[in-house]
Amino acid sequence: MKSKNRVIKVARVLSKLMSDREGIKVTVSGSTAYSCGGKINIPFGDFTDPDYVSMTHGYIDHEIGHEKHTSFSINFKSKLHLNLCNIFEDARMEKLVGSEYPGAKLNLEKLVLIAIKKGLFSEPVSSDNPLSLVLTYCLYKGRVLGAGNLCLDQYAEQALAYLKATYDNNFIDSLTEIVHGITNTRSTRDCADMAWKVIELMKSTDEKEQEEPKNGDDSDDSESDEQSDDEQSDGEQSDGEQSDGEQS
Repeated sequence: MKSKNRVIKVARVLSKLMSDREGIKVTVSGSTAYSCGGKINIPFGDFTDPDYVSMTHGYIDHEIGHEKHTSFSINFKSKLHLNLCNIFEDARMEKLVGSEYPGAKLNLEKLVLIAIKKGLFSEPVSSDNPLSLVLTYCLYKGRVLGAGNLCLDQYAEQALAYLKATYDNNFIDSLTEIVHGITNTRSTRDCADMAWKVIELMKSTDEKEQEEPKNGDDSDDSESDEQSDDEQSDGEQSDGEQSDGEQS
C-alpha cells in the first residue's frame, strides 16, 4: 500500500469480507488505531517505510476484528476498567481473527514483532509503579495465553517478578489465576468481568495495606498504655510501702 487512499480502499473491502458488515467508515489519521462500532481508524505514517506498511495490514485486521467480535455497549465503571477490558479483549479477539483468517494471523503476529522492535511493547523495569506492572503483566500474559504471542512471555514474567517484590503470594496467585482465565473468555462481557476482578483485587490489597499501619499504631498505643498502667501500679505500691514505713 503506497498511499492513504489505498489503505482506505483495502480496509473497506476487507471490512465487508471479514466482518459481514456494510458501511464501516475508514479513516487514516493521527497516531492511534481504534474502532468505535461502525468506524475504524488507521494511524497515518510513512508509506515508504516497510515497517509502517506491515503494521498497517495488522492494524486493519485488528480493527476489523473488533467490528466483528467486540461489543461496544458495555458500561464501564472507570477509565481503568475500560483500559483493562481492552487489554483482555484485544487478546481474545485476535485469537478469533487468527483462527478465521490465517493471513490475518500472520499480519497480527508481525504487528506484535514490529511493536516490540519500535518499543511500543517495551520491557518492564523495576522502577515501574505497581499499577503499571499489573497492567503490563495483564497485557503481555494475556496476549501470550489468548492470542499466542509467545514472544511476549519473557516481558510478562519479568513484570510478575517485579510485582513479587511488592505484593504477597496471595495477591500474585490471585492475579495469575484471573489472567489465565483469558483462555475461557467467550465475549467482551467476559473480558470486562476479568478486568473488574483485577481492579477489585488491587483495591482489596490497598485497603489491607492501609489498615496494617493503623493496627500497628493501636498495638503500640496499647503497649504504651499497659506500660503506663504498670508504672502507675509500681508508683502506687511504692507510696504504700512508704506509708507503711511511716506508720511504724
